Amino acid sequence: MPTFRRMETRREKAMQSNVTALSQRRVERVKALAREVACSTAGGVEAFDKLRHSVAGELLNQGSIEVTQEAMAGLAGEEAQTVLKSAIQHANRVFYFEDRVLAAVVVPVAVRYLSTRNNAVQVWHGNVESSKVLSLVVKNATGAREVAFDARFYRGSQLLSVRARELRDHLLAIESGEVQKKGLTKPALVRSGPESNWEVVYFLGVCVFEKGQEEALLDPKVEDKLRKQGCHAEWAMDQADPVAWSEGVEAKAQCLGYYSMHRGIQLGEDRLRTLQLDSLMSNMEQGVMGVLFQYAEDTAQDRVRLLISTNVEAAEFIWKRYGEEGDSAFQRALDEVISDRVADVRDIQRLDLDRYKALAAKKGIVW
Repeated sequence: MPTFRRMETRREKAMQSNVTALSQRRVERVKALAREVACSTAGGVEAFDKLRHSVAGELLNQGSIEVTQEAMAGLAGEEAQTVLKSAIQHANRVFYFEDRVLAAVVVPVAVRYLSTRNNAVQVWHGNVESSKVLSLVVKNATGAREVAFDARFYRGSQLLSVRARELRDHLLAIESGEVQKKGLTKPALVRSGPESNWEVVYFLGVCVFEKGQEEALLDPKVEDKLRKQGCHAEWAMDQADPVAWSEGVEAKAQCLGYYSMHRGIQLGEDRLRTLQLDSLMSNMEQGVMGVLFQYAEDTAQDRVRLLISTNVEAAEFIWKRYGEEGDSAFQRALDEVISDRVADVRDIQRLDLDRYKALAAKKGIVW
């Protein structure tokens, strides 16, 4: 018996070694395809399609992100890493079938529900009839065969955390009209109150395209046309159950547009972070000596740290990145908030992280 157990252990180790070797070959294949696209001039579209197909196989057929994650890490510092990131996003939002293509679309909406008392209403979905109008708006602008929406509210972090296979299956459910029975994940709950904060939630929809037309959602002209139709999403928030029939409840909503999923989440999260920074600044005592802004990139934590100081108080704001690189999105938000909220700016300083931590510690802000 002991000999038998030792033989089984060796066999298991050999099998595990074979699995590891196969996985590593798949990683190397994805890396090689990404490098091929990065080096392509003529024929780049064909090379990208091969990469996209390989990535989709990992995410959908294998149901795993480990190979693509390891490939991304192995391409650090190369142009091919940006190419692979694009292919992963594509495979996570566009799904190919023999007779059609399904593409995920989102409508980000900044919303706050005001009421005289806290939690007078709790809202987790928009008006269903209004969501049908959203479908017509997107269909007319994109030329899609069919468009349909899930009326539930989702947060950006929820949508980004869903695996490709689960998203594909949910888009199929939306297409078939079965979506109202089950959501993609637990819906986002928005509560009313006398001083409720702005939140950004998303309607998720599916666009059904003929093959070759699936990139219509990325067309700037289409985006611009759809951005002008935001009133329909805002009505969906205003007429939501139980807001429409609850006395003393008011909906404030700002539709940010209609976008391909990852782009829409990026823009929505930009807006959310800007609103959060604006809220912090509006509640700070600005004093009489102007406001000092000091910030640093914290690359290891994938964020930007901002120290706001006046002669009265100091506060820190954390700008968590959502896929963007550098600090340009943060700078745009800071410029907007300063323009709207700050009468006297003492200075805006970009610091290295060690210097920033030292200054923050002096203000009593320690991480």
